[in-house]
Amino acid sequence: MADKSRDKEELKRGIRRMWHRCPLLMGTICIFTVAGIMGAAKTALTTPVPVGKYLADHLTSPCWSDLTAMAEEVPEPDAVSADASASVKPSKQEKDTTGEVSGEKNTGTAKKTVSADSSTALAAGVASSDADIAGEGDSAGQIIGVTKFVSYTPVKVSSRYYKDAGKTALTTEYPYSEVKADYFSDALFIGDSRTLGLHDYSGWKDKADFFCDNGFSAYQWVKDGKAVNQKTGKTVDLQSAISGKKYGKIYLMVGMNDLGYGTTDLYVSDMKKMLAMLEKAQPQAIIYLMGNLHMAASKSDMKGVYNNISLNAKNVAMASLADGTRIFYLDVNPLFTDKNGYLKDELTFDGFHLYAQGYQEWADYIRKHGIVR
Repeated sequence: MADKSRDKEELKRGIRRMWHRCPLLMGTICIFTVAGIMGAAKTALTTPVPVGKYLADHLTSPCWSDLTAMAEEVPEPDAVSADASASVKPSKQEKDTTGEVSGEKNTGTAKKTVSADSSTALAAGVASSDADIAGEGDSAGQIIGVTKFVSYTPVKVSSRYYKDAGKTALTTEYPYSEVKADYFSDALFIGDSRTLGLHDYSGWKDKADFFCDNGFSAYQWVKDGKAVNQKTGKTVDLQSAISGKKYGKIYLMVGMNDLGYGTTDLYVSDMKKMLAMLEKAQPQAIIYLMGNLHMAASKSDMKGVYNNISLNAKNVAMASLADGTRIFYLDVNPLFTDKNGYLKDELTFDGFHLYAQGYQEWADYIRKHGIVR
C-alpha cells in the first residue's frame, strides 16, 4: 500500500510539474482526451463498436496521425493522351482519346444539358471587370499589352481535377504587325499534335524549328525534359537542344494532353517551370502562349476530364501568365468554334485536329499577330 501511495504522489507531482512547465501542451492533451471520451460516448450510443475498442484506437494512438494521412497528395487521373498526329487515321485518334480516365470512361458524347449550356457561356460571356491591369506604356515608353477576360456564370462541376473558371481569356491586346514568312526564320514552336499540324501545313517547316509530337504535355516534359525535333525526328533534351541557337520568338501550345495528368494547379506549376526554362535558355525571345484549340461537341465529355470546360480552365490559367511585355497570349478559337464554343464539325476529321486548310488559317492568324520591335 505504501508503494502504491508513493507512486500516486509521484504521479501527482509529475503532473503538477508538467502543468507549470508546459501548460499549453497539457491543455491540448486534456482537450483531445475529453474529445475522445465524448466520441467514445457517441460511438457507444450510435454504433455497435465497443467503447473499450474505441478508446484503445483513439486515445492510445497519436490523435494527429489521421490528420497527416488526410494531407496526402490528390491522386492523378490515369495518364491518357488526347493526342495523335493529324496524319493518323481518325479511327486511331478515337481509340486514343476514349480510354479510361480516373475510373471514368470517356464515351466521346457530351451531356447536352450540361455541356451545351457551359459551352454557350464559354462562347458568349459578359465583359469582365477583373481584367488584368491595363497600361499604355511604362516609364520607359514601352507599350505594355493587356490580357483581358470575359466572365460568365460558371457551371457546377463534380471533379477533383478542375472547376469551371467562370471566364475565358482573350488574345492579349497589343499593336501587332502583319509579318511575312521570313519573320519565322528565328522562331521556335513547341507543342503537341496540333503544333505538329502547323509544322505540316503552315509553310514554315524549312524556316522555323519545331519541337513537337503526339502526346507532348507540360507534365511529361517536367518529368523527362524531352521533345521531338521534327527536323531530325529524334527525341532530344529540349533545353539542351534550344540552347545552341538564338531565337527571337517562341510559340508554345501545351495543355490538351495535360487534361489527363491531374489538376489545373499542377498544370500551372508545370507551365511556370517550362517558361522559366525558356526564359533562361532564350532571354531575348518573345514568348507567345497559344490557347489550346477547343474540341468538338462529340468529344467534350462532361463525365470525364476531356471536355471544353476543363480545357478552358487550362487556357485561362495559361493566359494569366502573360505579362504583356515579353509573354503574350494568342487565342485562335474564335476562328474555328461555333456559338457554343465547340470546334466546328466541318473543320475537323476527329473532333480534335483541323484539316489542312484550318492549319493554314491558323498560320495566317499567327502571321497577323507579329511583334516587331
